[in-house]
Amino acid sequence: MTASDASPPSPAPAPPEVRDPGRLASLRATGLLDSPPEAAFDRLTSLAARLLEAPVALVSLVSEERQFFKSCVGLQGAAAARRQTPLSHSFCQYVTGGEPLVVEDSRHHPLVADNLAIEDFGVIAYAGYPIRDLDGHVLGSFCVIDEKPRRWTGDDLALLEDLAASVSTEVQLRIALARARARASEAEQAAADLRGAEASLRRSLQARDEVSAIVSHDLRNPLNAVALAAELLCQSDDAEDRRRHVGKIHSAVERMARLIRDLVDITRVESGTLAVDLAPLPAADLLAQAHGELSDVAAAAGVELVWLPPAPPDLRLAADRHRALQVLSNLLANAVRHSAEGGRVELGAERRDGEAVLWVKDEGSGLSAEELEHVFDRFWRGRRRRGDGAGLGLAIARGIVEAHGGHIEAESCEGCGATFRFTLPLAAGTPARG
Repeated sequence: MTASDASPPSPAPAPPEVRDPGRLASLRATGLLDSPPEAAFDRLTSLAARLLEAPVALVSLVSEERQFFKSCVGLQGAAAARRQTPLSHSFCQYVTGGEPLVVEDSRHHPLVADNLAIEDFGVIAYAGYPIRDLDGHVLGSFCVIDEKPRRWTGDDLALLEDLAASVSTEVQLRIALARARARASEAEQAAADLRGAEASLRRSLQARDEVSAIVSHDLRNPLNAVALAAELLCQSDDAEDRRRHVGKIHSAVERMARLIRDLVDITRVESGTLAVDLAPLPAADLLAQAHGELSDVAAAAGVELVWLPPAPPDLRLAADRHRALQVLSNLLANAVRHSAEGGRVELGAERRDGEAVLWVKDEGSGLSAEELEHVFDRFWRGRRRRGDGAGLGLAIARGIVEAHGGHIEAESCEGCGATFRFTLPLAAGTPARG
């Protein structure tokens, strides 16, 4: 067989480092792929081309399918416009193994003789040195190219190696800066998390102290009443006295049971576990039930309880009857409690903006701007507060309304009464407009 009959050299496989996951991850983490040209890199490629008298100089970053030119001096045509080529046109891929690649005449070099860059771009002589990151991964090559055979001198290669080290330093500085920013962001987030945890702990401690105060005071009072009434009950033979003491015991037990229910409800509200069982509910039925339950209390206080205007008959809510009644009853009881004898309390419901709005309005002493800001806070007791509650009712009401997907608000000023409104969703099939 003659030399002319010899087969052309087989394509040299890409080194395994080209597809190394760690190298590729590090390359992407630099943020340099597909980024615009930058003067810091262009100065180095221009310097290499000028000092080595090379037509082309490149900062080439090698991914698994292509090489991207972060900087390119002297490159012409489509490759220059796109700033990239596929690996079929890449000499730089062979530098990812960690060693420089020096080619005097690519047409006779066993590693690259079949490379398409020879014919398409006229790459004849090539010298490239690794660009490394902080962890030693080779991200690509800093290289110079000549369109004719060339014997690279020792000085040429020493200069190219120094310039490649400068490119590596530039890349490493960017990586270090990105890591420092990430650490700073993580530290900032950790500090924010710590502040949040501290605030949560403070709230938990405050809640513990508040609950302790309730247990020691608000529960102790009815317990003392039970103990005293029980003792008097044992000492009395008079039937009327005994009935009166039994009534006091019953009333105190009701107060304790109500307080315990409130504590359980506020715990569920704040833990997000308060469940509501939604079902179609005519608004008129809900208002009628609340009016009926509070009418005797209002009459005893000398307060007129008015249902105005009547709820539209087709206004149907998607609501948990028990929980919705709990909210409305709480608002009505507060309104009656804060109204003077001869006062008036109104309740009503209407359709507005695709949802139901229910309200309770009183003619009491009203709330200051500061009180309005805290009126739905748990354990809050305002200036006009009366009665034996623990300051949980409105906080629970807000939790119940929000569990329905609605919202609750208060409108008031000192001396002008107060209006509480809350929204509930409409039942399916209920007209959004009346």
